[in-house]
Amino acid sequence: ADVLATLDPKTPLQEFAAVGLVGVTAYHGLQRLQLKPKERLAIMGAAGGVGQMAVAIAKSVGCHVIGVTHKKSQLGVLEELGVDEIWDTSERALKDHNPIDACLEMVGGATFGHCVGLLKWGGRLCSIGAITGGPAELSVWHLLNELTLTGWTSENLTRGELQQAVELLQKLIGSKQLQPPPFQERPMAEAARVHHEMEAGELFGRVLLVP
Repeated sequence: ADVLATLDPKTPLQEFAAVGLVGVTAYHGLQRLQLKPKERLAIMGAAGGVGQMAVAIAKSVGCHVIGVTHKKSQLGVLEELGVDEIWDTSERALKDHNPIDACLEMVGGATFGHCVGLLKWGGRLCSIGAITGGPAELSVWHLLNELTLTGWTSENLTRGELQQAVELLQKLIGSKQLQPPPFQERPMAEAARVHHEMEAGELFGRVLLVP
């Protein structure tokens, strides 16, 4: 209860619930990167929940946003999000792309080292997850380029940090720079069924469980 944020009374509660923690995670992950306008930012898993929020936030800063995916089915989603560039790693290996200023990384072991290798001198990388596992290999030579490698997790989220993220997300929603993801409402009693559908890949967008 000591980590609660206050919403503007005008904010639609269901829409903001759909943004939820993925929006907060995207905000704080990008904050660690200290982005500047026109910088080249690669977002791993850009078509996912956190990735979609990150694209909108980074675009509002004025970055050149690169959406990275390995699934053909996600290319249309990335185009709709308005990314400036799409990297389809099923067609061209990650390591073969042009250098970047920053990377928001959430894949982990399978791609971490390649992401580090793409960073320009003084580049930054923030990890917010590791869906392919934690162990990763990278070249120490890359670190000589004065790189910054960091990470963020909501496990340590404070009330002030949550409020900061909520206020920016509300502002982006109000200015139409951030579109809440599609969502459906289901009764709390169906929670187990919803989890089963989610694990089976049968859900699109967000599900709000209503008591």
